[in-house]
Amino acid sequence: MGYAHELIGMQLKVVDSTSKNLVDLVGLILDESRETITLGLDMQNGNLKQVKLLKRSLLKIKLHGKSGKTIDLNGDDLLNKPWDRIKG
Repeated sequence: MGYAHELIGMQLKVVDSTSKNLVDLVGLILDESRETITLGLDMQNGNLKQVKLLKRSLLKIKLHGKSGKTIDLNGDDLLNKPWDRIKG
């Protein structure tokens, strides 16, 4: 199953990972590439305190859309270049 939508600006929570220190990490997706997601952490008053680069294939994630909809995905569902994924 793929996910054919823009991810930048969505809130992400890591539900499971082979790197256990990433589990329960929550942040705002700032950028994405074919294999990684750049996550902004510790956002306070619009100021970014920390950025994490996550390898997609190691993750199970929960995305929170702007409409309030929540989507559970495996990181492998997102392994495409973002523009190819959005084109479908």
